[in-house]
Order: sequence, then C-alpha cells, then structure tokens
Amino acid sequence: MSCCNVTDQPAEAHDLTKRINAKDKRLINCQAVDVNQLMPIKYEWAWEHYLNGCKNHWMPDEVPMQKDIELWKST
Repeated sequence: MSCCNVTDQPAEAHDLTKRINAKDKRLINCQAVDVNQLMPIKYEWAWEHYLNGCKNHWMPDEVPMQKDIELWKST
C-alpha cells in the first residue's frame, strides 16, 4: 500500500455540519501519517515552522501589562 494517493480527481468537499472523524484526517496526498501525533515531530521542517509560528505572536503572560491596566482603570 502506498502512502501517497495521487489522483487527478478533485477532493470531495467535507460536510461542515457533521463531526470530523479523526481517521479521515490526513496530510495532503498522504494517508500514512497520524495527523494527531504531535511529538516526536517526524519532519524537521515541521518543527522549524512551528518555532517560527511561535515567534510571530506573544501571550499575555509574557508581557508585563500592569502599567497598561492601571492606565486603563484610571480613565
């Protein structure tokens, strides 16, 4: 069994009113990868993309907001 299902047929549209079955989830053109497995990361490029994505945002607990909160409450 090949892990890649290459076809000229367009992919079927998913009915968004129904729940998604985890067994139906897959990477593009590949059925052999468990898309719910987070660790260990199988592909180095995927880890690099994840780390770059983490650098593109901040979380509220990472930035001191006390002065902003005091200013907001005082107006």
